[in-house]
Amino acid sequence: MNLKQTVTNRKSVPGLLFGMLLMTHFAIAPVIASAQSPDDELPRLSREQVEWIVRDYLLNNPEVIEQSMAVLEERRAAKAADQARKTLTEQADDLFYDQMDPEIGNPDGPVQMVHFFDYQCGYCKSMSRNLDLTLTTDGDVRAKFKEFPILGPASVVAARAALAADKQGEYWAMHQALMGNRNRLTETRVFTIARDLGLDVSKLRDDMKDPAIDQQFAKNRRLAAQLGINGTPGFVIGNYVYPTSMQPEVLQEAIDRAKSEVGNKTEIDALNPRG
Repeated sequence: MNLKQTVTNRKSVPGLLFGMLLMTHFAIAPVIASAQSPDDELPRLSREQVEWIVRDYLLNNPEVIEQSMAVLEERRAAKAADQARKTLTEQADDLFYDQMDPEIGNPDGPVQMVHFFDYQCGYCKSMSRNLDLTLTTDGDVRAKFKEFPILGPASVVAARAALAADKQGEYWAMHQALMGNRNRLTETRVFTIARDLGLDVSKLRDDMKDPAIDQQFAKNRRLAAQLGINGTPGFVIGNYVYPTSMQPEVLQEAIDRAKSEVGNKTEIDALNPRG
């Protein structure tokens, strides 16, 4: 998961107060100046006086800060949602049909899923077993797995190795083994896992140097940012973005929601067999 948003929110309160001070200062001073009588009975307020007025007001009405932050978060959320919808439409090819992304599940499934993950992410690991089971047993899901190594150098090595294993037809085995790893993930550990799976480690090392892998990482980072996915795991399921871990029942609800919008193709085909 990502703590950047939490830290940003904590820092935003002083920033908000400072902004309010500035706005009040520049808003009140001209008004006071223009309202002065010929006898100058209403002198211009000093900066200290303006600050005191704002401070006194906020101390007596602290809910204003809460209300302002709520409005700010609503605006940010609305902007992020708009950007995500735009990305789902304009970047559909890169999201759902990129040939560099390994595909798991039913290649003709009506429900499209995109999974962003990191092999050192504890939440990804906890979701992995149920996700694997869902993709194995549910005939309606077509999932693209987007390597999103954001938790350090070992994550990058593991993601490279997984994509390189795909060239030996062993992506899924490598992915599951890396997700199932409970030891500290290191470069040595990654190659040990590959060797235990029977992969040609020499070829794997060479394939990991492919510049296309770096390009894929950069593309995945760009897409994640545009979708508002700042940590792992993150999902796109149907027309919705889920930038968080999900319990099994929530994951199934998201899939069922997507099915209801596209129609359950498996059931339709079962009722209307071809050939």
